[in-house]
Amino acid sequence: MNKYCRICWNTLNWRLPSGDARLYEVSDSYVASHGFGFEEWLFNFDWLLSGYNPVDNREHRYAFLQPISSSRHLLVGETFSI
Repeated sequence: MNKYCRICWNTLNWRLPSGDARLYEVSDSYVASHGFGFEEWLFNFDWLLSGYNPVDNREHRYAFLQPISSSRHLLVGETFSI
């Protein structure tokens, strides 16, 4: 199963915050208040995680995605690409 969602605005390839998201967010959002969203570091390859399974040498990213979280009760037990 594939899921598609807008992660956030960023013109620096999500390696560090660009501040672009502030222009598009509503005034009471975290991004509007703080000038960045944590999603803006999603493709910082220095922060990949590994070691969850000793035979699995793939590296992973841990992230919270609101569009998926809001329907998580429908997705329990499912595996999908984002």
